[in-house]
Amino acid sequence: MYRVIIVEDEKVLRKGLTNLVPWEELGFEVCGAFADGEEAYVWLKTNPCDVVLTDIMMGKMDGLELARQIHIESPFIKVVILSGYADFSNARAAIQYGVKDFLEKPVDEDELAGTFRKIKNELDEEGQENPDREELATWSQLLVLEINSGNNASIGNVLGDYMDRIVSLPLSTIQKRLEYLCYEIARVYKSRGIDVWTVTNEFYSIMSVYKQKDYQALYNCVLEMFLALKAGIENKGEGETDDYIIERIKRYIQNHLGEDIGNVEIAKAHRLHPVYMGKLFREQTGMTLSEYTIKVRMERACELLKKNKYSIGEIGRMVGYNASYYFSAVFKKYTGFTPTEYRDRVTKT
Repeated sequence: MYRVIIVEDEKVLRKGLTNLVPWEELGFEVCGAFADGEEAYVWLKTNPCDVVLTDIMMGKMDGLELARQIHIESPFIKVVILSGYADFSNARAAIQYGVKDFLEKPVDEDELAGTFRKIKNELDEEGQENPDREELATWSQLLVLEINSGNNASIGNVLGDYMDRIVSLPLSTIQKRLEYLCYEIARVYKSRGIDVWTVTNEFYSIMSVYKQKDYQALYNCVLEMFLALKAGIENKGEGETDDYIIERIKRYIQNHLGEDIGNVEIAKAHRLHPVYMGKLFREQTGMTLSEYTIKVRMERACELLKKNKYSIGEIGRMVGYNASYYFSAVFKKYTGFTPTEYRDRVTKT
């Protein structure tokens, strides 16, 4: 099976593409579904993928920008773009970024199936079928043991032994094997609450494997990633308990209330994976990061309103809302009063 991810901000369509298309019959498995190009781009940093099916119009990173980044960093990944209308300028840009097809919404199932049958044939010809999982699991476990032991020479030796086994394969196939090896190691650490991308300051990027043009360069590239991972884990320290991490996240939110902060920004600041961080925060506090952020913002807004020194718009901006009407709506939902009503009540008592 080849791996495909879906990037679509419309929830109904995202679920439909994920669950209703007969992916297995086409030779694919859906390995992720994302509401924004940025989420997908972060995921691709540490996960193997063969095809990206993406909408063109989205929030933080649209489909064309995602395609451009993939074209630069991961030219082996095939991209199929969905658009709500015929836009020939976008179609031209998509071709420039190596996009395999440009499909109009509403999606025609037969047309989509035809596109993915062609892509599967291309992937078959390129010899990029997934490597043996048991073999990868064995080698990844050996490398994890050496990374944890802190012995640089042993890490290099084990990696060299693995590459000696695949040295006779075509370069593109060796790249694919190393991609999956790096992914398996990233998956092991993720299960332990360690995101390899963040602990290495974004150095552990599977995409970089495909930038190397010969065997030695591939060995050096992957070894440097493993050594950076070893150093990152050591620097992470054993003193960072879950409680300590949660307190650091809370302080960060309290100190950045006036900024546009979300899960991705907070996770990067704390060298954590956004999904792991969100799950940990909810387990430890009983609320989501978004709920906690709103709570802190509203409590701070109440304090500022009591002082009666700032306008409603100024207070909104001080707690992270540039639009006064949106700040007022959130405040009323949280307190039951508009900011003006609240100020009138507290200043009269």
